[in-house]
Amino acid sequence: MIHGGVNLLEQAEEQEKLLESSAKELEKRKKKEASLKQQLRKKEAEKHDIQEKYATLQEEAAGKTRLLKDVWKQFQQAKEEVIITLTYLLLYNNFSSGVVGCFQIADLKSEAQSETEDLLDMIRELSKEVKLQTLIINTNVPPEYLKNLEDNVEWNEATGDWHMVS
Repeated sequence: MIHGGVNLLEQAEEQEKLLESSAKELEKRKKKEASLKQQLRKKEAEKHDIQEKYATLQEEAAGKTRLLKDVWKQFQQAKEEVIITLTYLLLYNNFSSGVVGCFQIADLKSEAQSETEDLLDMIRELSKEVKLQTLIINTNVPPEYLKNLEDNVEWNEATGDWHMVS
């Protein structure tokens, strides 16, 4: 059917193909998002499961700093993925009409905001812990004792613990 010089059937077929490809892309993005969420959960579980034992408070502070940097990197990656996903959803929503799409975007925004807040809370908590450990080291451990500890400990792989060298 031609209306105003435009073949409506061809236009409808084009729009249908575009919607199908958009739906496929959306599904890919959802799978990727789920994968990233799983990776993040896995990293958080590793953080909680692995309780590193340190020979000195400085090593503990260094370990916590590394963990803080890792969490920050994960946060940045998750934030980028959320932005990409939301952008795609907004574009997809322009092609497909309906209130359901708007609700899904609102849910995703809410979920992303919640995850962002959780990650920021974790970063704040780890920062406080590192500052406290550093303060304790600087105020309570004389440098000569600290050096002595560092020189006389070794890591035991079998027990997963530090031991004083005799």
